[in-house]
Formats: sequence, C-alpha cells, structure tokens
Amino acid sequence: MSSSGGKCRTSETVISSNNTCKIEEEDLNETSQQISRQSSDRLSVSMEHSLAYPVSTATPAEEQATIVPASSKWEYENVHFEDIIRAKYQIMDGVPLTPCELSHNLSPLTEMKLYFKREYQLRTGSFKERGARNALKQLTPEQKQRGVIAASAGNHALGLAYHGNDLNIPVTLVMPVFAPLTKVENCRSFGANVIISGAHIGESMVLAKELAKKEGVAHESLGVFQCSRLQYINGYNDVPIIAGQGTIGLEVLEQVPDVEAIIVPVGGGGLIAGVALAVKTIRPDVEVIGVESVTCPSFSTALEHCRPHPVEVSSTLADGLSVPIVGGTSFHVAKDRIDKMITVRGYRSVVHVCFRERDIAIAVLRLLEMEKAIVEGSGACGLAALLSNYLPHLK
Repeated sequence: MSSSGGKCRTSETVISSNNTCKIEEEDLNETSQQISRQSSDRLSVSMEHSLAYPVSTATPAEEQATIVPASSKWEYENVHFEDIIRAKYQIMDGVPLTPCELSHNLSPLTEMKLYFKREYQLRTGSFKERGARNALKQLTPEQKQRGVIAASAGNHALGLAYHGNDLNIPVTLVMPVFAPLTKVENCRSFGANVIISGAHIGESMVLAKELAKKEGVAHESLGVFQCSRLQYINGYNDVPIIAGQGTIGLEVLEQVPDVEAIIVPVGGGGLIAGVALAVKTIRPDVEVIGVESVTCPSFSTALEHCRPHPVEVSSTLADGLSVPIVGGTSFHVAKDRIDKMITVRGYRSVVHVCFRERDIAIAVLRLLEMEKAIVEGSGACGLAALLSNYLPHLK
C-alpha cells in the first residue's frame, strides 16, 4: 500500500512467506442526500442541493433480503479457471501489471515475510478495474452501443466509468447515499451518468436492476437518464467480474513463487472467489484466508446457512466490505476453496475469528507510520488480522 497525492487508495494484497496475501474491497465515506421519487419510469433531480444528481427513494432496508430468496437453494453460474486465463489476456491492454513487494518494515512486526500487491497503483486506485474491463470487453456490439448499468459505492463504479470511457461504452451508475463525493465526481468526470439512491449497496442494486429493464427515459441534462435496456453488471457476482479479479491470483503466484498464504478481505465475495479459483487450481497447497468486519459478516453467515443469506449492516471503518448479502456465484465458487474465514465461531473446517473496529484503525495507522501509505479501512483488514495475532500459524 502507498499514498498517492494524499488520497485514500484501495486494493492491495499482502503476502507472507509464511506468505500471506491480503486483498481489499471498497472505500466509502458518508454523505447525505435528499431522496424523492416521481414515478417508476422517471427519476427526479433534487434542486435543493448544489449537486444536481438524479436521486430516487431508497427501498426499505428489509428489501436486501429479496436479492436472494431465503430458501435452501440459490442461483449461481459456474466459473472456470479458463475464464481467468482468458481475462488475463482480455485486460492486459488496459490494466497494467501491479507490483507485489516485500514490506521491510511490517515483516519484522508481523514475524513473517509480508508482501503487498499494490493494486492502488491502477488508474482508479482499485483492483475493481480488472473485472470491469473484462466484463465490458465481453459485451456484444449491440450491448456496447446501448451501454451498461451497475450499482456501486465507489470502486466498481470508477472501474466501469474509466474503462467504459476508454472503450467508448456508455455507463450509468447507481451509487448509495454514502458514496464518497470524490468518487461520485470522478465517475462523472469519466463521462458516466450517476444516480444517487440507496441506504446501502443492496438497495442501490435493486434500483439498478429495475432501471436495466426500462426504456426511453430522457438524458441526464434533463434530470433523468436514458436506460434503453442497459446491460446490468454486478460488481462481485458476474462471471467476467470474478474472472477479472482472479487475475490477481495469477500475478501473485508469478511474483512470489514461494507464497504460502493469501489474505483476502471479503465483501460481496467476487475477489476471494476469483483469487481462490486461480490459486487453488495452480497451487492447492497455498492457504486462502478471508477476512470481514463483524459489522457485516455476510460470507461467514452464508457459510453457516450453506447459502447466501442477508445480514444486518452496521457502521464500520471497513465500509467498503459492507455488502449485505454475498453473491450467489461468488459463494458457490469460493465456499469450498477457502481455508479460513475470520470470525469466532467454527463452521466445519472453516475457522472464524472476529476482529474489532479498533484493530482496523490500528492497521490503518501502522500503514501510515511504517509504509507511508494512506489506506481505507477495508484495505487494512488483512493487516489488522495479522497485527492482532489472529493468524499465529502464519509466523
């Protein structure tokens, strides 16, 4: 991790030898916005604020439970190792190789050889670019012409906006009310249409899926958006997204051949699914460990219920991991390939260790002090687990 212009960046991998890999998800800062809905087909613009973003009423928090039905089965697609190999070549013209470097300062402190996969050096500061570009390049010519829509609190949105602009594909984004203003503005600067709606990412997703089915809505300059059957791209559950994120695993194995463990912060599950599939296919001996905040334990809850299951979302420093329900495809791919999830209860062979908010704050501080890196809470979760000695077997 490192700082860039004093701005908070995300997405790194920590590896220790006992090599551990830490990979981060999204960064969020609270911002409030007036919410109103005019009709099911048209979105109003709040004129009471200086930012004229089209906004819509957030659905009730309970609606997150409707994203995946509470039944013994769930919908998912199969992701194959070949998808990741294909993604590696699909994205190489727009996503450069990021370094994976030994941390000389934190290795002695953690009593292991610790490496950082510096995904923040990508153009938008996040690994999300990988899946975004891969998904965009797999669209049909007709889909590219119509454009895409997605729900994201920041990093997936930025990845789609930047690469959509690069590939000349229109992008519409639904961002929750707490999405950082900087990320919202950056998405707009890349030419994306931005809609502010949703108390959390689950609610934003519901609206995005509704809009993807609509047609014939006016342009942003008139206060609303042209939807016209947009292709919806899930930020953590679509096959091209998971495959794109999995290219990180391929790079880690090439850059640190003696890696022994990889630590992956978990939100919706797309990152750990892709990395676990790539790593376990080539090196089944490498340990893959997931970490999540106790304030939003969506993956460990899914493990307990043997299927994706909604959880209550609370405020957390690792708000980029605050996804109320893990993706069905991501869960299907990752559940039998990860070795540990960090939270205190046991589930079969999966060990859970729950770390506190204080642990995340200390990890952010240590990165600033010892690595000169300004990192968000979700980006520091893997280090938090190591500094708090929740993974002593890696020493």
